[in-house]
Amino acid sequence: MRRVLLLVATALAFTQNRRRPRGRRRDVLRHAGADDEFVRNAWATAKANLPAIVTGAWEESAGDDEPGGALANLALVRLPLLALLAYYTQYLVLDGSPLIVDFGFDDVPKVVPPGVVWTIFGLLLLPIL
Repeated sequence: MRRVLLLVATALAFTQNRRRPRGRRRDVLRHAGADDEFVRNAWATAKANLPAIVTGAWEESAGDDEPGGALANLALVRLPLLALLAYYTQYLVLDGSPLIVDFGFDDVPKVVPPGVVWTIFGLLLLPIL
């Protein structure tokens, strides 16, 4: 019987229509412009202080229409790719061994020539496409 009462009480607690305070929505709307302004300023600062290969802003107005997406591209795509490029270059120069990849088709891993790797990095980082 206790289980049934507990189940009913839980169901009632979750199905009640709880009213939110009226001022909360207005506060969120009032501060939304401040967040947009912060993102615009962060993108403008990054674009002004970082080279185009890092930001991807090869044109003067690049990223201005969607600064949040441009910052996400910078943080989640371009910076990790540049870090990977630096690591690959250091590995290639100091060790002298090429990239070896196992594609899963053969029992023997394949050697990827450095020219292919540099071409892929160039296609991803430079405004070629």
